[in-house]
Amino acid sequence: MNPLVNIIYKRIQQFRSPYWLLSCFFLSFSLVLQAAVPASPSVSVSKQEIVHIGDRVQVVLKEDASFDFEALVSESGTIDVPYLGEQAVAGKEIESIERALGNLLEEEHYWKATVELRILSHAPASVYVFGAVKEPGLIELPPSGELSVTQLLAAVKGLTSWADIDQAYIIRRLEDDREERVPANIREQLLGPAKSTGLQLRSGDELFVPGQSGAGEGILLSSEPLEVIVVGQVNAPGVIKFAPGEVATLMRAVFKAGGLTRFAKATELKLIRYAGNERTVEIVDLEVVIEKGFLDQDRQLLPGDMVIVPQKFINL
Repeated sequence: MNPLVNIIYKRIQQFRSPYWLLSCFFLSFSLVLQAAVPASPSVSVSKQEIVHIGDRVQVVLKEDASFDFEALVSESGTIDVPYLGEQAVAGKEIESIERALGNLLEEEHYWKATVELRILSHAPASVYVFGAVKEPGLIELPPSGELSVTQLLAAVKGLTSWADIDQAYIIRRLEDDREERVPANIREQLLGPAKSTGLQLRSGDELFVPGQSGAGEGILLSSEPLEVIVVGQVNAPGVIKFAPGEVATLMRAVFKAGGLTRFAKATELKLIRYAGNERTVEIVDLEVVIEKGFLDQDRQLLPGDMVIVPQKFINL
């Protein structure tokens, strides 16, 4: 018998009052019901769960309720902790964060500091798209947490006309902070057999689509146009812009500048480039590229390059 019920029963035997009998009956009945209903399980938090940028967390100090606060993990991976200031938490396990914060608080502020951290909400799952796509940037994943390559391309309004669809790849971060490069052949994803179209992107993945030249990957990571200057014997000299991911070559820049005039000396174009304080000048024969089709003699351009098209020497 329940010990409390046993005590109540003995009291009933002592007093035998109708009112005592009635009140004790209801008390006993409530105790029996309480014992019969199982306690609701407490919500457990995995101490091995990783905190990520964009997560909203709650930090509780058992010894001081006035310390408790909520915070959003910043882009730099930190939260602002009372007495301690900015503390790095992104990429760390909950247990590790709790232990570190407790140790810091016990150094100067508390005799004992038992810290508990809970993740209230996770950052929206997203992937990044760069290179020869029409609208590069950040794309949020659907509730399923996965997105196919074709669905992702639709979200960025498709590829540019100069995209190299055979050389695209995904940069995927592993748990040990390493990165792996996963081939994402877009041609196979769009036109291949069904088994090759199942490549799914996960949160944190980066899809890179290079231009057809295969060079200048660092340039394609920008969503800004690439700008060069073309002056001299061209029909429309000035600042020439290449869209993000567009192949930027000397021949293409000349065409964008309206083409060569009839006085242009196509065999001795000057390509001027600055790297820090160093200035280099390269003489390029564009005639063999345009008239003879030696495309391998064309030159890849970088932001800030200057092209000077000289004039032919004319005998009068």
